[in-house]
Amino acid sequence: MKKCQVLLFVFLLISIVSILGVGLANMWQAQFTTQGFNKDSLTAFYLAQAGLEKGKAWVKDHRGVVSNSSVWDSNITGGRFRFDVTTPVSNRLVIGTGQANDSSGRILAQRMVNATVNLGASSPNEAVVGGSWQEQ
Repeated sequence: MKKCQVLLFVFLLISIVSILGVGLANMWQAQFTTQGFNKDSLTAFYLAQAGLEKGKAWVKDHRGVVSNSSVWDSNITGGRFRFDVTTPVSNRLVIGTGQANDSSGRILAQRMVNATVNLGASSPNEAVVGGSWQEQ
């Protein structure tokens, strides 16, 4: 009788440890997946900021041009960015778009940011209208 009880206890203990192991493995997998999504999203955000900065420079160099849409700048490992300029008045809206891509070019994440640029500003530091920067 004692051998049977010990065998059942060992079987129960192994079952509990196995269930906990599978649960922890699933939690770790979900955590790693979430970290991958966060990394891709952050990469896309930084690329969108790069597009915004390139668009701001374009606005300063092309004050008389009404609007512009750039092509994707894809010379960056892991992603690409572009900018769009709208609102043909003294305050121009610049939109930067960034995409994080895998090695085959498939889009993993995309983020967009915009800012209003004041063409009447006297220095480059004053060009972005205060409080206008935002993520779309």
